[in-house]
Amino acid sequence: MKKKLLSIFLVTAMTVGLLVGCGNTGVDETGSTDTETNTVEEESKSENTEDESQGEKIVVNVAGMVDTTNEWTSKIADVNGYFEEEFSNDNIEINLVDVGAGPAINEAFLAGQLDIAILGDFPIISGSINGTDIKVISTASYTEQGIGLAVPGDSDITEVSQLKGKKIGLTIGTTRHQQLLRYLEADGLTADDVELINFGSIADAYAAATAGEVDAFTTSDPAMSSEVEKGNMKVLITGDKAGANNGLYVAATNSFLEEHGDIATRFLKTLIRAYNWVNESAENQENAYQLLADYSGIEIDSIPIWFEHFDDSIHLTDEDISHIEATYEFMKENNLVDGELNVSDIVDSSYVNAALQEQ
Repeated sequence: MKKKLLSIFLVTAMTVGLLVGCGNTGVDETGSTDTETNTVEEESKSENTEDESQGEKIVVNVAGMVDTTNEWTSKIADVNGYFEEEFSNDNIEINLVDVGAGPAINEAFLAGQLDIAILGDFPIISGSINGTDIKVISTASYTEQGIGLAVPGDSDITEVSQLKGKKIGLTIGTTRHQQLLRYLEADGLTADDVELINFGSIADAYAAATAGEVDAFTTSDPAMSSEVEKGNMKVLITGDKAGANNGLYVAATNSFLEEHGDIATRFLKTLIRAYNWVNESAENQENAYQLLADYSGIEIDSIPIWFEHFDDSIHLTDEDISHIEATYEFMKENNLVDGELNVSDIVDSSYVNAALQEQ
């Protein structure tokens, strides 16, 4: 299993817009939204190495979230050896790395240290406005039911309306931020009615809530359902009740697509293969639960819940694009982004359509 990590030196003078990113999913996640230096454990293979027998080796740096099951097709492709089977004969290596949440991914894109990433529409939009020069080439994960606003299990709060004047923990400027505003709106509140407390990850926000430092927090499956079952958490509202969703997408730099568009298509083909393998049989799905538990460190009993609430099929339809457009409009309306963007300029379904046709 490849769990290689990337060492990224973040620039402290980045614009505020680059702080908009995808919040991590589940209380087991980590990731920083600060603009301070974010050093992860191992160095990136940012330069291609030389192999005398096969010529120049191509190393494709792909950022995801190693310690979550929010997006699982890349993890299954990794542990089942699909990347090696697809690329090794051509002297191509898929280097899976974990640089944290959306803001860190955006800065890694800007630094030229990534070719492909799996991230949310918030960082895709803000990053594109601020120069990441990327294109969305596929979906990676989508849910409405698997996200929510919660309080500790022993809290007296039972409704969103009771949060007026209370502290809510989240990762500000991320997809979670958008979700929270939707939750509040669903019960007649706005951000002005509550105090937003920023945390680097949902795990930190959850810990703060259990310590009594905040009253509520944004969360998601598999941790959400698991902690509710244990009595540690109460969910006040879920995304499907508030018009909120959590979508992850595969994005690649335009320079990479121009030079290695065929690799991008083949990369998506391996994700489709992983998705199909899991859904071929109940036995494969059970095996996938264990593989993902081992990969992410999340309790295996929590993973089937996630499979019920998230769609990790690979495609890029008009409906998928409309979700990105809706997020952009929401960000503009709530002054969460500064700049104009034509969403059609940052999406390209040709790569995933080619990959689907090859199946």
